[in-house]
Amino acid sequence: MIGRDGQVVMSCFDCGRSIDVWPEVWEGIKQDVKPYTNVE
Repeated sequence: MIGRDGQVVMSCFDCGRSIDVWPEVWEGIKQDVKPYTNVE
């Protein structure tokens, strides 16, 4: 699980997106359980 999460964080940082959205996305993944990494 950490490996997947780590990849998502790296992608977000690479894109330079706002970290403020990170916590929101985290909650969404936990509730929706949707693989955001697949959206690549």
